[in-house]
Amino acid sequence: MKLYDNLKKYVFDKLWFKILVYCSLPFYIFLCMSYLEYMNYRQVRLVLGLWSRNFGAFILALSILAIISVILLLLCRKIWIYAVVFGSFSVIIGLINCVKYAVNGDYFFPWDISMAGNMGQLIGFARFDLPPYFWLLLPMIIIACVIYALSKTEIPVKWYIRVPSAVVISLIFVFFYNSPNTTERVLNKFNMTFNDNILQASNYYANGFVNAFAINCFALKVVEPEGYSQQQIQEYLSGYESTTKIAADDGAPDVIVVLSEAFFDVTKLNGTEFSQDPLKNFREISARENAYSGDLISSALGGGTIRTEFEILTGLTVDYLTNGTSPYIYITKDIETYVSNYKDQGYYTKAIHTYNRDFYMRDSAYPYLGFDEFVAEDEIAQRADAQWRRGYITDQTLVNEITDTLEEHTDTPNFIFAITMENHQSYGKTDPNDIVIEVKNNSLDSDTLDAVTTYTQGAYYADLSLASLVDYIDNREKETILLFFGDHLPTLGSNQAAYKQAGNVGNPDLTELEVKLFLYSTPFLFYSNYDIDYDTTMQGKSSISTYYMLSLLADLTGTQKTAYMNYLLDHYNDLPYYNVRVANTLTESQSEYINSLKLITFDRVRGAGYSGSPNASESSDDTNIKSSP
Repeated sequence: MKLYDNLKKYVFDKLWFKILVYCSLPFYIFLCMSYLEYMNYRQVRLVLGLWSRNFGAFILALSILAIISVILLLLCRKIWIYAVVFGSFSVIIGLINCVKYAVNGDYFFPWDISMAGNMGQLIGFARFDLPPYFWLLLPMIIIACVIYALSKTEIPVKWYIRVPSAVVISLIFVFFYNSPNTTERVLNKFNMTFNDNILQASNYYANGFVNAFAINCFALKVVEPEGYSQQQIQEYLSGYESTTKIAADDGAPDVIVVLSEAFFDVTKLNGTEFSQDPLKNFREISARENAYSGDLISSALGGGTIRTEFEILTGLTVDYLTNGTSPYIYITKDIETYVSNYKDQGYYTKAIHTYNRDFYMRDSAYPYLGFDEFVAEDEIAQRADAQWRRGYITDQTLVNEITDTLEEHTDTPNFIFAITMENHQSYGKTDPNDIVIEVKNNSLDSDTLDAVTTYTQGAYYADLSLASLVDYIDNREKETILLFFGDHLPTLGSNQAAYKQAGNVGNPDLTELEVKLFLYSTPFLFYSNYDIDYDTTMQGKSSISTYYMLSLLADLTGTQKTAYMNYLLDHYNDLPYYNVRVANTLTESQSEYINSLKLITFDRVRGAGYSGSPNASESSDDTNIKSSP
């Protein structure tokens, strides 16, 4: 206590020290910025490389944080309060960014804040190592906050000056948010553009965390894309009409769509040996006469199920939506989707998920997509036969929910969309007593091998549940078709460790496109209990984008197709897969087609809905999803 009194008397209370505190604030801002960028790149050399190759990026990021700091200082008055608030937010955001990248290869986006309630669950999925200098930068921020607190330095300005000044300065951000053309010109001066947010990996790498996050913030205001108009949309869809072949009351088949969490052919990991094939049933079923399998090309890797889900259910693309995590943030009205198309035909439409109903905002969006009912973990857990494995409801329990639904709703055809959860990350070390399939790979370190081993057990159980569902379908008299697919590759170790160590990624003998196709491909399977002409519809394609799948399914079954579905099918043969993450080379006509998907996606989620069927707005009169009995 005496030491503190002496420091207070001879240091903290001195004018020179308070002046020093004021002068240190730019260095504190720089310290927090350095922390954010280091947690983004996880290597000092990459941070320095950013600032050396684009000094403008350094200036812009520092300016943004300086403006935020001035606003906080004016509002907080006490410097130590500002330092704690600014430092805490920096530490938390930097940590979340690092965790999220380790989990699924994505970064922390502004719209993730809307999922703050789910952030703990996301972090709970993670297994990762913090970069080493985190343990240096964090104490430096804490020490700075302690020094500021001891100094008790304040901004010597009355509140009636400080608060209005903070408001005026805040209006700078409001101005740029509402003036995208002006903001774009400013960004261009720093060698940046709004288009950087189309592919977030390059955005956060080329511009750094602070600038990329700012670009995303300003881009949250959905701007009408160039060339969007009723005339242009109608020109794209001119000549395409809705077609109906089988009516709901005339023998329309039941349709089951299963999104299997992280379902992936793990035997593709180079140099890996398995005591038995974890996907034995998938391969056997795929070889049957009434089956068709291939690779689904998705825009998700290691996580981001919602991207694949959104494209599967809507036929739209997430490539040009600002939101990289949950496109459902944009769904605030009824839109034409594959789900609503089935509902229009008289189908009973149901979504099933063995996890939280509000995760990714599903509960609020599903009514607008056309679902009659949505059951989630809270209801499925009440089933008498509910089982858990690794803390998740099992895939077999989900299959039981599907089959019960089909048995209960025999008076109408059914469209069921189900999302599994059992084989979700994280993939920690498995209890030896729970290992069904032994896994060996001398190229993998022990932690990564543990992750692969745990994942393999989950793939085995997913494969068993698939066989169970197919057996049920085979024993039905009702014509039924199944689409089963994986949403993305699993996270097997931090930063794609398993794929890199096994040589599937980073192999100089592979082209960039080959690597991307490996990372963004998952297995899919069509299976029916009646004869279907797969050759005519599928045209022998083995790699197919998500947004085509339910148009293809409708064509296979002869059920109703909307004008937009026919538009997709007309371009399917020429361009069976594309997204900005895979970025395969396009011809001029293919580029125009992809641009049309961009405009139609905007038209449906934020535009005037010119691309919808005439009765699209009437497709879901009751937007309240009921719970199961």
